[in-house]
Amino acid sequence: MSNHLICRITSFLVASVLWAGTVIGQAPLVGLVRIPGTATDKSELIGTLESGTPHNAFGGFSAIEYSGGKNRYWLLPDRGPADGATSFRCRFHEIDFSIETGNGKPTLELVATHLVRSKEGNGISGSLEPMKTWD
Repeated sequence: MSNHLICRITSFLVASVLWAGTVIGQAPLVGLVRIPGTATDKSELIGTLESGTPHNAFGGFSAIEYSGGKNRYWLLPDRGPADGATSFRCRFHEIDFSIETGNGKPTLELVATHLVRSKEGNGISGSLEPMKTWD
């Protein structure tokens, strides 16, 4: 790789960092919400996965999205324990997240868990097993 190309890439990266810092800024940390490793969701699933993890475990979030209404957010877990090596049923959660006035303490309440289904009504799994047969 030429020195010219390295210099251009470095300049681009520095400019990107500076631009992001001035446009986006930093959000202050206002508090922490801890979710115990033993917390369960509202899926009503029973049993354990191949990894030994309870199928109704609440955690492993990959994304959070504001619903646009009051304190309601959606949490999307990843494809399950062991990076897709289990038959984890795909789901998303509705939560209410708020910060108490006065003491600034954040609170999280799980409102519902929704299992993701195909249009035929079949449950969708996060397992990588079906992909092993793809060409």
